[in-house]
Amino acid sequence: PLTCVAEHQRECALALENANHPPYTPVTPCPVRADTRHSAREKTMQQKIRYHIDGMTCQACASRLEKVLNKKPFITAASVNFASEEAQITYDDSQTDPAALIALINKTGYSASLPQDTPPADAPAQPSWRLWLLLAINLPFLVGMIGMMTGRHDWMLPPVAQLVLASIVQLWLAVPFYKSAWASIKGGLANMDVLVALGTSAIYLYSLYMMAAPHSHGHVYFEAGVMVIGFVSLGKYLEHRSKKTSLNSLGLLLKLTPRQVSVQRDGAWQTVPLDQVQIGDLLRANPGERIAADGIVESGSG
Repeated sequence: PLTCVAEHQRECALALENANHPPYTPVTPCPVRADTRHSAREKTMQQKIRYHIDGMTCQACASRLEKVLNKKPFITAASVNFASEEAQITYDDSQTDPAALIALINKTGYSASLPQDTPPADAPAQPSWRLWLLLAINLPFLVGMIGMMTGRHDWMLPPVAQLVLASIVQLWLAVPFYKSAWASIKGGLANMDVLVALGTSAIYLYSLYMMAAPHSHGHVYFEAGVMVIGFVSLGKYLEHRSKKTSLNSLGLLLKLTPRQVSVQRDGAWQTVPLDQVQIGDLLRANPGERIAADGIVESGSG
């Protein structure tokens, strides 16, 4: 058998630990010197929990949420992963609890829930009916804009038809943008949906005014607001599909990580769960077994 000293576990091993254990687990303190070790009471108060986060639209959202969480005195450490849409929080259970942390995250404009134990489905993400309807409404506006570029202004829809289609988009299909923007503002943040909601609303209201004003020149810009909402929605779908594909690939990789390893403890070889491997442990891998952690080979052959 091959023996090696574990230097650090891979990130995929840590992800596997999170996937195979309940999300609410105590933090196991690493061995440290006596003069820097916290008291036993302080250790027992530290808890680690994972949440699934909904509502993040970009990496900046994850960074802002992480910054807000780390500013709280009862949170020891917080990390937010935009790709996996998860937040991992280490907190003091004498000052707060999981329900209060969910309320804190919801207050910032996002939605938090405990992750499901079941693995995500391997089926690719499919576009929703809302996206299909948005793209269908965008099509006549796109034809009209191409016509304006080539001097065929008669390709653009009449102003009344533009108003009807733009109202469907702005007052119905764009509701998720308004909800996300309002939740973000209430949490003291400003995400991308705030910009989309402000910009498209300004275009819609200005075009309404230009249609109603008696001495206006009649130029309306409904197509701009409709195109912005349509293309941003398409971009969100493509990003979501890309993330899901990456997570499915990572899930296949995690299946290769062994859940238990053979570790030398007190002069004897013991089989322990992967999450109990410490830096400096001596691991043993028999022929045909997978190595569970990065390390330095001490001895062995084959």
